[in-house]
Amino acid sequence: MIKVENVALAESFFYDVLPGGLGLYILPKSGAWQKHALLAVDFGSIDQSFARVDGDGQIQIPDGVAHFLEHRIFERGGRDVTEVFTALGAEVNAHTSFTNTAYFFTCVDRFGPCLDLLLDFVLHSQLTSEGVEREREIIYREIQLYQDSLEWVSFFALMESLYPGYPLGVDIAGTMESVRGIDRKILQSCYSAFYHPKNMNLFISGDIEVERIRDRVH
Repeated sequence: MIKVENVALAESFFYDVLPGGLGLYILPKSGAWQKHALLAVDFGSIDQSFARVDGDGQIQIPDGVAHFLEHRIFERGGRDVTEVFTALGAEVNAHTSFTNTAYFFTCVDRFGPCLDLLLDFVLHSQLTSEGVEREREIIYREIQLYQDSLEWVSFFALMESLYPGYPLGVDIAGTMESVRGIDRKILQSCYSAFYHPKNMNLFISGDIEVERIRDRVH
């Protein structure tokens, strides 16, 4: 791994690109109580198309797909993977931005099993049509909830005026109409196109052994 020292902060971080293409960044923090890991996928709300596998043009996708997919990734075998993290003593969450989707957890103990779980549930999705339909109703309510937030509505009104006709002016969750057009086939296509190690970066911080973590991720 490549070591980068920061003299001003009196600390170093390490980074490497693993054989599968995953970018790995580790910041050791000796004596830190908590450990953190964040897996970032280069797929956000501004990504509205991607190249076809056969190279014949682009596939267009509705607004809100990245956010919708973020929600669905958490289901494994009909169970919310959050419950598994909780059983391990960790807190897990995710968020979608304009440019990426990130999945992250914080724990004190059992960091190794939590890290294994993070990589497993993100890299081995189980999308079902039934789960998609359930999630659609949840996202409908989420969109309606944010419509009651003056700060949120004002922000996107400003973005829409600054970037008319561009995805930066559209709510990250999409619209009621666009979410209605998202189905399992679209989600699976986007998952296959974006959710692979070459399109991801893993960031880790805490009182950890750098080489041991690299070997575990490798």
